Amino acid sequence: MGIKLSWIAVKNGRKEDLLERLGLEEVGETSDEIGQDFVFGETATGWSVLVMKKLLSDLDKTLLSAAPKGSSLCGLMTEIVMSSEVGGYIDGQKVWSVVHNPEKEARAVIHGAPPEPFGEIKQRLDAKQAEAGDEQVDYLFDLPMELTASLSGYRPSEGGIAWTVLRRKNARNVKADVLGRSLTTAIRVELLPLLWSLGWKPAHDDPKLHLEGEIVRQIGAKTQTISFEYGSGPETYIHVLYRTTEHPASGPSRQEAGTTQMPEQRPPWWEKFLRMATTASSDDTIDAAIEKAKTDIRAVDDYLTTGTLNPHIFIQGRWTSQKPGDA
Repeated sequence: MGIKLSWIAVKNGRKEDLLERLGLEEVGETSDEIGQDFVFGETATGWSVLVMKKLLSDLDKTLLSAAPKGSSLCGLMTEIVMSSEVGGYIDGQKVWSVVHNPEKEARAVIHGAPPEPFGEIKQRLDAKQAEAGDEQVDYLFDLPMELTASLSGYRPSEGGIAWTVLRRKNARNVKADVLGRSLTTAIRVELLPLLWSLGWKPAHDDPKLHLEGEIVRQIGAKTQTISFEYGSGPETYIHVLYRTTEHPASGPSRQEAGTTQMPEQRPPWWEKFLRMATTASSDDTIDAAIEKAKTDIRAVDDYLTTGTLNPHIFIQGRWTSQKPGDA
C-alpha cells in the first residue's frame, strides 16, 4: 500500500496560530509522520509543517482557513496513483502551483511562476524522464516534493524532522494528561547514558534520536550506527534500529541494517484501542517502553560486538557496494 499525505508549511514558525485555527492540540511524539492523523514539526530553515494522513480535497480553502497571513505552502501526494501537487500562497491567496496528475495530464501543469530552484529541478527531472524512455518510471511525480523541500526544508515521507503528534481538541479515547511526560526526554535521560557506557558516541553535541549517523561506534573496519523509531500518545513504543558498514582494505564494502521490531508485529487497531482504554497513565507506558528499549539496546550491542544473533534482532537487509566506502 502506497504512502499518501497532505501538508501545510508556514514560514517564520507560526505554530500556535496554525494549531489554534485548525483546533489541534499536542498529545505525543513520533519519529515518523507516515500514517499519523496529524503531526507537527519544524524544519532547520524555520518553517512550521503540519502533515495530515487525509488527502485534502480543497487545498485553497484549507490553506486560507489555516494560514491567512504570510508565506505558506500547501500540497499533497499519493503513491497509489502517483499524483502530487504543491501551491504557494501569500496571505492565503494562491500565487503559483505545480500539479502532477498522470490520470489527467501526461506532464506537470504549472500555474503562475513558481520560485527558483523550480526551473533547475524540472529540467533535471525532465532529463531523467527522457532518458528512461518507455520505462514505467514517473520522475515528475517528485517535482512538487522536491520543490517543497527546496523552499521549506520539508521533503514529504523522507524523515529528518522530530514530530509532535496532534489530535482534534476534545477528541475522545485519549487521556487529557497523555503529554505530561516527554518520551524523547526519557530517551535522552535514560537510554543515551546506557549507549555511552557501552562505547557508543554522539556524532554531535545534540544527537538527533531519529536520524541515522548521530549515534556511532567504530570497531576495527566497521562503522556502526544506532537510531530510534518512537511514538507516544495513543500508542507508545521505542524501536532500536542499527546499521553496520565494514570497509575492508580491498574489495567491496559490506553493509547490514536491522531493527528490534518487525513491522508486521505491530499490534492491530483493536489491541491499540484496548491499550488506550486500560492504560493507567502515560508515565507507566513510557517506563515500559524505556525498559524494553534498554533490553533491545543491549541485544543490538551484543550482536554488533560478537556477531551472535538473538531473538530480539530482525535483519532487514544485507548488501555490498562495488566501491569501498560506498553507502
